[in-house]
Amino acid sequence: MRIGIITTISIGILLQASLMFAATFPTVEGKHFDGKAFQFPADLLDDRPLVIALTLSSSRKNGEQQQEELLLWHEGFKTQPSLIKGNPVYNLTIVGGAPFFVRGAIRKGIAEGYEPQLSGQEGGVVFLSDTRQFINDAGIPIDGQPTLVVVDPDGSIRGYVKGTYRQQNLQALSLLLER
Repeated sequence: MRIGIITTISIGILLQASLMFAATFPTVEGKHFDGKAFQFPADLLDDRPLVIALTLSSSRKNGEQQQEELLLWHEGFKTQPSLIKGNPVYNLTIVGGAPFFVRGAIRKGIAEGYEPQLSGQEGGVVFLSDTRQFINDAGIPIDGQPTLVVVDPDGSIRGYVKGTYRQQNLQALSLLLER
């Protein structure tokens, strides 16, 4: 009973915070896993809310850990599509400070890590010189956890859920998608 109350309070706080959330992602260029260029977030927006499975990390090791966690989220979405209520899901990895000449190899390595669960158009990589500014504009902390961001069709961030694929986080994501 106590865990249920704590979960309800946590979800309530998340939703209250997300109701006041008015941030947007800055426009940046990225490449899908298949190498095709896109403008983020504009080229991904649809007439429905979009779920961005976001890898934000300050180290390669943590980025790989987040990738493993996001693969579990994607597996859950594929086996139980009702979890995302028909909304598109896009996987985005933000990489800071990578020299230009290794970016293709990094993107290819990240894409291979998501195969076969994601196609070349279901994920991508954005390389930035200043990841902190990008994240500050979006209002999402870098804390070593995988992040699922719900973005409205107009590009505004509805809210986000951080952490592993578990019931409490599924409930929070579901509530964000229902708003």
